[in-house]
This record gives sequence, structure tokens and C-alpha cells, in this order.
Amino acid sequence: MKERSVIGLMVSLTIWVTASSSVLAQSQRYPTNAELRRLLRTFNTVPSSVNSGTEDRRTLSEKRSLESFVTSWSRVNPAVAPFLGQWGGIEASISIFPSNVRGRVCIIFIGYEGDLSSADFDIGNVSNGQIRTSRSFGRALIIRQGNRLGLAGIYRNGADISAYEFPRPLRIPTNSSLLNLPNASRIIQQFNAAGCRTSLPNRR
Repeated sequence: MKERSVIGLMVSLTIWVTASSSVLAQSQRYPTNAELRRLLRTFNTVPSSVNSGTEDRRTLSEKRSLESFVTSWSRVNPAVAPFLGQWGGIEASISIFPSNVRGRVCIIFIGYEGDLSSADFDIGNVSNGQIRTSRSFGRALIIRQGNRLGLAGIYRNGADISAYEFPRPLRIPTNSSLLNLPNASRIIQQFNAAGCRTSLPNRR
């Protein structure tokens, strides 16, 4: 029984490392269409939490708030609207914000690993239903399949994809929300300089 428990723990750790390693590394290049199709075939089995659970812990208020935000932005920037929100993954989150520039989004990644926690800022361009990044994530693709978000790229071990689910309303970036990390102030400056938005779009 003890041996079986140890084996189970090793399997869980393997799943966690596999699913999270691509998030923390930079993608060397964008996946080809064929590589992306292969990744998406098994995307629904990629865990978005350490326990591989799919429990939605968002409140009704959070769901309605984000839905209203997304609906408002879909009227002025429909390509980016489906991606908006703070998406949760394995010990990490990806927050995708609208921008003053049509077809562009701002992305804040936070890895929650205690003393090894990290945060990064990136800008993505939306084209053909995909977000293309080129900075902190490297040359990666962010796609949405149903209610899940996928971050796909080419890493040392080949093509890989990590999963994020259950988006929550976006929060204005602050030192506190960025875990008071050393680069928090720089991320906030980059966020503001890039024309990123946390409010509803201006009425026209």
C-alpha cells in the first residue's frame, strides 16, 4: 500500500511538472498548424490544477461581472473579447486585458510558488482566433477551446500546451496583486505605457 502511494505521488508530480514547465519557459517558436492540431487532440485531458480537478469556485457575482465586461468589449473589439479575464492554471494565472489598440491584448502572468513566485508582462496580437506573443512567453500561441485557455509553444522537450480555466474579473495591477515582487513596479509601468485597460470601453 505504501509503495502504491509513493508511485501515485510520483505520477502526480510528473503531471504537475509536465503541465507547468512550458508556462515558465520561453517558447522557441510558434507551433505549426500540424503541431497545434496534435496538441489540441489531447488538450481536454491536460490538467489545469495540481489535483486535476475541474471544480468551478467562482461566485455568481464574479461570473456576471466578467460576462458584462466581456460583452461590453465585444462590441468594440470582438476579436479579443473571448480571451479577457484572469484565468487559473497550475500554481499560476494568466490575466488578459483589453488594449486601446484594436486587436491587441495585454498579458500578465503570475506563478505562485512561494519564494520562487514570479510575474511577467507581455503584449499579444490577436489574429485568426489566436493570441501571438513574442516577449516574456517567447513565440507562443494562446488559444481558447470551449471554456479553457491553452498556452502552446515549442520548448526544449518539443511541442507542449498548458491549460487555464474558470476566468475571474480582471483587477487593476498593483504591487500587492503582483505579490510585491521586485519587478512589480516595472510591470505596472509597462502596463500603463502600453495602453492596457481595466475599465469598460469608451462609448462612441
